Amino acid sequence: MMARIRIKDYVRETNLIQARLVISSIIVAALCFALLARLYYLQIEQHSHYSTLSQENRISWPGCTICR
Repeated sequence: MMARIRIKDYVRETNLIQARLVISSIIVAALCFALLARLYYLQIEQHSHYSTLSQENRISWPGCTICR
């Protein structure tokens, strides 16, 4: 008995690969855009908020000396 020979459809495979490539490229571009938008929001829009938090978070030492 002879084994079946499967004939591949190269045009269909090429179209499938191209469609997957386009979809994955769109997803990667959307994720990069979301990352850049978040970076802009934190660095530009929320700068004063985080700057104030940083200034208030400093350790203040009282004026006492350690007795030995």
